[in-house]
Amino acid sequence: MSVRRGTYALFMSLDAGTELDVGALGKLHFPPGAYCYVGSAMGGLDQRISRHLSPEKRARWHVDRLTTAADSVEAYESFPEPVPECRLAEMALECGMEPFAEGFGCSDCRCRTHLFRVTGGSRDAFLSVTGMSRHAGRPSERHRPGGPGRRGRRQPASVRPSGTSVNMYNEDKQASPSKRYACCLMPIAKLFN
Repeated sequence: MSVRRGTYALFMSLDAGTELDVGALGKLHFPPGAYCYVGSAMGGLDQRISRHLSPEKRARWHVDRLTTAADSVEAYESFPEPVPECRLAEMALECGMEPFAEGFGCSDCRCRTHLFRVTGGSRDAFLSVTGMSRHAGRPSERHRPGGPGRRGRRQPASVRPSGTSVNMYNEDKQASPSKRYACCLMPIAKLFN
């Protein structure tokens, strides 16, 4: 069996706000609502998505903290001709999603974030524009047992100040595509150095 390589988007929902320790980013408050995270899995798309959907795992990436706290997680993939991860982040912004948590999931590129708050019809617009489809593996989604209103959820002591997620994406629109998405092309560029 060959390894499928591609990019993906995770749609997560939080029924209640929560505060999470996100490694080097520190403690972040996540208000209730829907979130979209974009990532790449060039070492194995099915394995990466299965890991993200697993409710129990050792935290390795920023998004691991959010997927374990989320009430539901849905996976969509860009395969066999994947849209580059950083382009997915730009498309999320263009579709009306709001950047959230500067530095989240993008420590290996020049993007401001790979995590977005889903607003209005931005989810449907994003899936339409990107051409992504529901993850072909099983399962493609996970829901937390107990659903909304379960007990034991930590409530945050403070709320993230409004406006902190505004203009958090790399706005270098005048750069050539190869410069703007250099982080996506990095592995190819290393082959020629």
